[in-house]
Amino acid sequence: MPDAALCDDARALDALMRDVTGETPRRWGNILGYGRYQAATGLWLRTGFAARRSGLVLYLMVPTEALASELAALGRPKTGKGCIYLPALSRLDHAALRRLVHRALALPLH
Repeated sequence: MPDAALCDDARALDALMRDVTGETPRRWGNILGYGRYQAATGLWLRTGFAARRSGLVLYLMVPTEALASELAALGRPKTGKGCIYLPALSRLDHAALRRLVHRALALPLH
């Protein structure tokens, strides 16, 4: 990780993810994953995140379209098919982030 702020954000997101998921993280390559599930192609992480040079990327394993209201509460961060590119955690409502992860875990996997 390139800077101290990103390291601090990663530690804070790890604590949030542990609390919301009740899981101990496991490495999946460069992703820190929480929980797992059996997909047709093998075992996958249930949710997780990676610290990239550009910031944190949250992997939820559900279509981000299903999380529209939760994403709106976060200020509509940039999204991919099943990932969310988070700005600095200091700019986010942590309660809204918790609700997003909790809601994603309640949805069926894709």
